[in-house]
Amino acid sequence: MATRAQQLFDLQHIEQEIAEKEAKLRQVKASLRGSRKLAKAQHAFEKAEVAYVQARQRQRELEDELAQVEAKIKQEEARLYDGSIRNPKELSAIQQEVEHLKARQSLLSSDVLDAIEAAEHAKQARDAAATKLRTIEAEWQKRRAKLQQAEKKLTRYLTVMKKKAKHLRATLEPADLERYEYLKTRKGLPVVAPLQGEVCGVCGVAVSQQKIITVQRGELVQCGNCDRILVHVQARKSNT
Repeated sequence: MATRAQQLFDLQHIEQEIAEKEAKLRQVKASLRGSRKLAKAQHAFEKAEVAYVQARQRQRELEDELAQVEAKIKQEEARLYDGSIRNPKELSAIQQEVEHLKARQSLLSSDVLDAIEAAEHAKQARDAAATKLRTIEAEWQKRRAKLQQAEKKLTRYLTVMKKKAKHLRATLEPADLERYEYLKTRKGLPVVAPLQGEVCGVCGVAVSQQKIITVQRGELVQCGNCDRILVHVQARKSNT
């Protein structure tokens, strides 16, 4: 039959296990709230998409302007050579306008080529970002499924362990449980220390022979140095 100290030691083991699994569950829940890697890839794709849209818009604007200039050149050249204008001064003005428009045409043609190249590069960057995003999204879906599975497993495990702790607490003497809770409030876990030979298993300070004998009798004894409850843990028999 387990001694009072061993019962407290068992309760401590369960509560330490609960605390560990609750910490893991918090980590899992935090991870489920989102992936930083995925958010970064999403942001990179959105940025690349905006850059591509802007590059295509710039390309279209330049192409429209070039088309307008070319149409104007055609119109002015038609006026210049159709014989409808006979005034030399007006003809000279039209000729100068055509030359100005052709200079503008040349610049715009170069700008359009640059804009087409820039749009193509922006498209390649957008496509690469999209591919990377899809890959990371697929990875996240797999990881999220594992996290959700871990969350369910930890939740079920904690439910069982908390029931065990509640049941064990109900079997303890109120005074022993009160002492356990008082020490836990003061020191945190662990508050029950196994004897390791003749020393306290937590602080490592030697325990008197009188206290060791009292512990072995199953009575509650506290370490004179760290004040933790001492317990004599017997080696478990092997089933083999």
